[in-house]
Amino acid sequence: MIKHISNQAKYYRLPACKVTAKTAVILLGLFINCFLNPNEKMNQIASDRSITDKEAVLKIAKFVWGKTLKNIEIVENKETKGLQLIVEYGGASALTFLDQENYSDVLKLEMAKYIFRMSRYGANRNLHSIRCSIVKPLFVKDEMWQEESVEEFEIFRVSIDTNSLKGIKNWSLENPFLETRQDLPTPEILEVLKEIIKKWKVELDEFYRIKVK
Repeated sequence: MIKHISNQAKYYRLPACKVTAKTAVILLGLFINCFLNPNEKMNQIASDRSITDKEAVLKIAKFVWGKTLKNIEIVENKETKGLQLIVEYGGASALTFLDQENYSDVLKLEMAKYIFRMSRYGANRNLHSIRCSIVKPLFVKDEMWQEESVEEFEIFRVSIDTNSLKGIKNWSLENPFLETRQDLPTPEILEVLKEIIKKWKVELDEFYRIKVK
């Protein structure tokens, strides 16, 4: 059982060192990289031919899912040489600010957002398919002992052929990270996400077993 909780916020001079020319170049590169927006950073990784396709897909996936990422695996198809990305994500908290009515819809749109970004940047690195799971810690109540514990469950899983997404309207939008001032997808990207949801194959759906209170 997922419960609400109120929003609570908890609220050095470095020693001088000698900098060689080589170190200066490295620091400059890191400095510039810090100012790249997400779209530029992803394009930089996707176009970096000094790393393998697997390495590029791994870097992109880690950036796309960020701290929510739990497990990741990249499998190469021996016949087609295409890559399949297998991802589990969901964060570490059993708490939510969503309600029962929109819980599953919001999480599905979020998954579609991740798949959109991953597919776009992975397209040039031989990414052919994605298998994506939401794995979350949930409150579980023992009916006999009336005790509550937190356990982790896979609650939703889909698979999708990334090549099937290229015909979606607005698929080639310049920046898949575009959002409104409210951190919501722009209307154009929202339409893309809805089409992704229509195209994916649902392998597991346990949303009906979750009660949000």
